[in-house]
Amino acid sequence: MTTGGKNNGGTKGPDRLSPLARSAQEALQRLPRPSATDAARERARQAFVRGDAPPVAAPRPQEPRSWKRVFLPLTMAAGFAAAVLLVLWYGALPTEQWFITDVVQPDGIQVEADAALVKGARLGSGEIATAPGSEIEIQLGDRLRFRMLPEARLQLPDPPGRWFGRERTIELADGEIYGTTGGKPLPFELTVETDEATARIFGTTFAVLRLDIATCVCLWTGGVEVVAKDDGETTRLRDEMKYYVYKDQRPSEMVPIDDMERMKLSMTHDAGLAPIPEELE
Repeated sequence: MTTGGKNNGGTKGPDRLSPLARSAQEALQRLPRPSATDAARERARQAFVRGDAPPVAAPRPQEPRSWKRVFLPLTMAAGFAAAVLLVLWYGALPTEQWFITDVVQPDGIQVEADAALVKGARLGSGEIATAPGSEIEIQLGDRLRFRMLPEARLQLPDPPGRWFGRERTIELADGEIYGTTGGKPLPFELTVETDEATARIFGTTFAVLRLDIATCVCLWTGGVEVVAKDDGETTRLRDEMKYYVYKDQRPSEMVPIDDMERMKLSMTHDAGLAPIPEELE
């Protein structure tokens, strides 16, 4: 029984409910209440007698991680890294080799690489020097051929790579070299460098001379650029001209080639490239 308009729980009594709330309450009271089964009552009674704790849902066992989920990403990453290394290695392999096309007085020629100084022999990179009266002619595949005259010394680079390492430099310390690309432009970047200048060789017949007073770059035909190291000035040579970069800081100058240089350059141009020996193909 309620007093003061409130029930024992302190909530609104039935007389204070709105008509809509009273209708909902009456509808809920009319619903049948589910009764427990005999089996459920027996289980509850036995649990009460034994004093069992209320049942707790067992945690769902966690499935162990599959080896594929662990190792597959690592395997894929390792495979990708190996593929990249393989591409870099294969792309850096040379497609041409240096070999000797002519030798004069081989006893006066010193090579850093272990090579037989005979025509057709393969030649590795390293320093090469010619004594008075000695000459050697070297060719790179079917790309480039040049001749070292007596008393010349240079550093021969490795052949250019297939895709990478396509820039190569011949370091000329002393003497003269006459070269040709056989009338074709080079498919890689070649420079001939001295202490005074860098010659960029595009093709096709040229000479670089390291003289007592200057570095001289000659062009018979084709394209050559000379970069002076003292001021960085770049000069494009014209056919049958030569360019001096002096050691004593005099201004560089371009003049026509002389008769001796004309003869050597024309002979180099006419000789062209030699056939590649079968054992090197």
